[in-house]
Amino acid sequence: MNQGYGEPNRFGPPAPPPFEPGYGPGPSSPAGGPGPAFGPRPPERAPMMEPPPTQIAPPTQMAPEVRPEPRSRSAERDADSGVYRSKKPLHAALIGVSLGVFELIMFLVFVRGVFQLDVSRIVAGGLMMMALPLFGLGFYALITGAAHAGPRAFLKTPLAYLPVALILMVAAGAAA
Repeated sequence: MNQGYGEPNRFGPPAPPPFEPGYGPGPSSPAGGPGPAFGPRPPERAPMMEPPPTQIAPPTQMAPEVRPEPRSRSAERDADSGVYRSKKPLHAALIGVSLGVFELIMFLVFVRGVFQLDVSRIVAGGLMMMALPLFGLGFYALITGAAHAGPRAFLKTPLAYLPVALILMVAAGAAA
């Protein structure tokens, strides 16, 4: 009575087997159809692969010992002094203080231009306030020896700040 089609139905013919897409004839095909729609049914579980080995093979030979090279006393002294030590800190202080005073003066020019609505003072003061810190960095690099590399050194920082600052100063003078 059941014929392998699933649970018997009390109110009619037996229920068809559940449809699995891709295997066997579809629900609308005749029972004696052409066979599996997409090939044979795959195995229930894929075969288990062997687990990878958990231990690493021992080395085949010993590696040579690496020892640091002996250092000279001058190399030890240079290593203790840090990466960079300036030889002219007094020059840096003098440049910083003098440019700080000029920066305050240019700030006053800028503020006066803002409150009096004088565009030439605003532009001149603003350009000089931008130029003075750049000039300080570039000038300090120049006097500490960054230009020993030749004229191409002016294309790299910090010496590149010097021509930029001079151009800004000329523009500020033209705006005044």
